[in-house]
Amino acid sequence: DWSSDVCSSDLYNPDNAVIVLAGDVDTVRGEELVERYFGSISRHTATSTGLQFSAENRNVGHARETQDVPFDACFLAYHCEGFLNDETMIADVLSAILSDGRSSRLYKALQHDAQLASDFGAHADKREFTSLFTLYAISCDPSIDADKLHSVFANEIHHIVDKGVLHVEVAKAKNILKTRLAYQLQTSGGVADMLTQQVLFWNDPERIHLLMKKIEKLTVDEVNDFARKIFVGDGVRLDICAGERRD
Repeated sequence: DWSSDVCSSDLYNPDNAVIVLAGDVDTVRGEELVERYFGSISRHTATSTGLQFSAENRNVGHARETQDVPFDACFLAYHCEGFLNDETMIADVLSAILSDGRSSRLYKALQHDAQLASDFGAHADKREFTSLFTLYAISCDPSIDADKLHSVFANEIHHIVDKGVLHVEVAKAKNILKTRLAYQLQTSGGVADMLTQQVLFWNDPERIHLLMKKIEKLTVDEVNDFARKIFVGDGVRLDICAGERRD
């Protein structure tokens, strides 16, 4: 019986749970079903506090691994704030500028201009207390090694820190984020998932109505300040090297 496992666990506590009913739901009937299936779970006397975070755990460095793969790959990450901080929305804008679409900076540098990579991307790997802004690229030819891919990353990062991003890039990136948000809100499952996040982490179901405005309010200066804040030092670099090395 799943309910016995739930009731015996400190983690499955009503204090740590959110139930969202979305769609064509009869409120009264919905409350009856929730009470039937979950009402027997008792509140625990002690609530789990979860993991504790220390900024000292944010490491940097460079590692290489040789694997049974045909081409090299390079992953480069920089520490940034956890997703409870709205700064991570700026990270989404920056990642779109770097890697979303054929006008993105990494597409031009890695595929269109030099044909160095078969795949590439940038994204914010978000966690509650701390996140990683990550760039990656996979070579498209045995003669292109991880160092070459990393040099492209370093070039683009230097250019952003030195010259900043453009207004047109930020406008495009914000449109991408707003489109993704609107798409998620078109389904009851998407609404349920997003509402759960807003309640569980921010204790504010109404926050779902503010997300579009939060994206729209982001500015070029905020994106540039964020980039100059996180792109400090060498970051965390991992090279995946093909098993048979080139001459």
